[in-house]
Amino acid sequence: MDGTTTDPYIIKAVTATGTIDISSSAVLTAYLNGTAVTTLGCAYDSAGENGPGQYCTDNGGTAAGNYQLVATYTGTTLTATATLNVQ
Repeated sequence: MDGTTTDPYIIKAVTATGTIDISSSAVLTAYLNGTAVTTLGCAYDSAGENGPGQYCTDNGGTAAGNYQLVATYTGTTLTATATLNVQ
């Protein structure tokens, strides 16, 4: 596979004052069957094609399958999980 997600992942956190977008400072790590993979990387792009957010790109060596993206936020124990289907 070789490509970048067309739509960004938006990571939000719920605070005492409401929901905030933490996409620019969250870290997304891709996992396959519980093991982190190095062939997929995600990064924040404020000028992404379909708006700001985290876009994930593979390096051409990613096998097809369903990957789990785990979002973490520095300084907290917060996590969130999404699925990325690589075809």
